[in-house]
Amino acid sequence: MRSGYVAVIGRANAGKSTLINVMVGEKVSIVSPKPQTTRDRILGVLTEEEYQIVFVDTPGIYKARNALTDMMMRTTETSAKSVDFILYVLDGHDGIGEEDFDLIRKYKALNIPMAVAYTKIDIMPKENIPLDMAKISDAGLDIDVFPVSARKGKNVRNLKNFLVQNMPIGEKVFEE
Repeated sequence: MRSGYVAVIGRANAGKSTLINVMVGEKVSIVSPKPQTTRDRILGVLTEEEYQIVFVDTPGIYKARNALTDMMMRTTETSAKSVDFILYVLDGHDGIGEEDFDLIRKYKALNIPMAVAYTKIDIMPKENIPLDMAKISDAGLDIDVFPVSARKGKNVRNLKNFLVQNMPIGEKVFEE
């Protein structure tokens, strides 16, 4: 059996909680357009016969600095260091920028297997997808990228299968 933890990390409102809810198959995280809705890590457990993935929904990475955001960023950092895989969620609708490249590099430096979920492809111009994929490549980032629409379920199965293949072999983390 394959089982392990996946930290779901990204900027505020990138679609982390929506993606987890769809992958788990039930609402485990609150979804809101308001930044800072997720303030602490939330676990979503997906158990199938051959695998178990524990998704760790983390607070969105947010620029504003105050005591609350400092605490939330510490939660995200701690979560990222204690998992089997990191899934960086990138809001395709907002486009990709240097901040995303810097964050991807930062988390890749932890030497934990990692991929990018490029979200919200259902509400963005389709021609932007290959342009953004080229930007990721041009930035020198060697990383698997999965364009997905959580709300429409597009390419979510492929992402889930990839995550399963990257989980270590072992016992379930949580019993049913």
